Amino acid sequence: MVKSTPSIDFSSYIKTSNGTEDLSSEIGTKLSQSGFLIIENLGINQKYLENLFKASKAFFDMNEEEKNQFAYSSAESNFGYQAINSERLNSGSHPDLKETLTLRNPGQYPVENFPSAEFRQALLLFYLDVLEASRKIFFCIENYLGITKGFFNSLHTGENITIRLLHYPNNSEPLNNQFGAGAHTDYGAITLLFSEGIGGLEIFIDNEWIQLNSNIDEVIINTGDLMEIWTDGHFPSALHRVTTSPGRSRRFSIAVFLDPDSDVVVESLNHSRCDDENSNYETVLVSEFLSRRISDSHK
Repeated sequence: MVKSTPSIDFSSYIKTSNGTEDLSSEIGTKLSQSGFLIIENLGINQKYLENLFKASKAFFDMNEEEKNQFAYSSAESNFGYQAINSERLNSGSHPDLKETLTLRNPGQYPVENFPSAEFRQALLLFYLDVLEASRKIFFCIENYLGITKGFFNSLHTGENITIRLLHYPNNSEPLNNQFGAGAHTDYGAITLLFSEGIGGLEIFIDNEWIQLNSNIDEVIINTGDLMEIWTDGHFPSALHRVTTSPGRSRRFSIAVFLDPDSDVVVESLNHSRCDDENSNYETVLVSEFLSRRISDSHK
């Protein structure tokens, strides 16, 4: 089933304070319903995004020997290239039919960790730009929840923020119950997903899988496990997956995972929008939580 999801226009964010308040209400309401929303005019420099997509395609078009020079070493470092069938996001399914390049703050790594200096520069420009845009989203969430402005940004300095380049080939023959990305939830606070309009993303709502489509100039936003804990379930961490379809155009996407710093302790904010006074979620230390979730996907 295909779901038509109207996007939220973020252009009013920088125009009027009333616009910001309206956006906060709209964003909070949509996230509370499904954990997903679509945004346009977030302020991302389209040239930076286009350049990173070009760099991503050039990397994935390299041969395996060349790509494996940047191979993923461990869940602890969470950095590097993983080939098709290397990851299993759904432990009850087959390995995923995708290849990925997981990257961190390019300003903290030498150029040797990247395919080229030009690649590193394209990533850095996009990284800095998307961090600035994410502050707007966090502010709207804080405004909606009625918590201190800057709360989320102060806990997301970049230590665990990850950019993941993804490629779903069109020549794979899936086994029964095999997907480009198996059904899973994201681990952190929020995820920003950029794509080029190629379908495949599905979210699980009301006991059915619904295809979520976006245009090339839109960003898909979803809340993750840690945001669900913080809001005591008010913002759900929705189950989602990417389907495969032999012969369909190759799917490239860029996911930005806004995960809190390692020493952050995440517990229910017990804000006024929660129905219960007592939290239904355990308190977690981010470093331990992320390490466990990432390791589980590689078994």
